[in-house]
Amino acid sequence: MSEVEAELARLRAGDLDLGGRLRGLFRELHDAHARVKRAAKELAGDDLRRQSQALRNLIERVECTFVKEPRVPGSKQPVCRPASVRIVPREETEPATYDLPVNREPMPRP
Repeated sequence: MSEVEAELARLRAGDLDLGGRLRGLFRELHDAHARVKRAAKELAGDDLRRQSQALRNLIERVECTFVKEPRVPGSKQPVCRPASVRIVPREETEPATYDLPVNREPMPRP
C-alpha cells in the first residue's frame, strides 16, 4: 500500500515525467513489434534451421508437467501422461500455460 501512496504523492507533486515515460513505452512497443515482424518473416520460409533459430530467439524454455496414471493391468512399467505445458518467453512478459485434456482411460498395451 505504501508503494501506491508514494506513486500518488509523486503524481500530485508533478515529479513524474509522463512525456519521457510515454516515449519509453512507445520505444518498447516499437522494438517488440520489430521482433515479432522479424520472427514472422523467418518462420514463413522453408528453412527449418532458420525457423528453429527464430523460435529459440523468442522462447526461453518450455516446461512440461506429467501426471502418473494407474498401470495397465499386467504391465510393470508406470504410465505418465502430459498434464500441462508452460512456455516461458525470453522477454519480460507473462508465460503462457496450456492445460492438456485429461484422458482417464488407461493406455493400451503395445
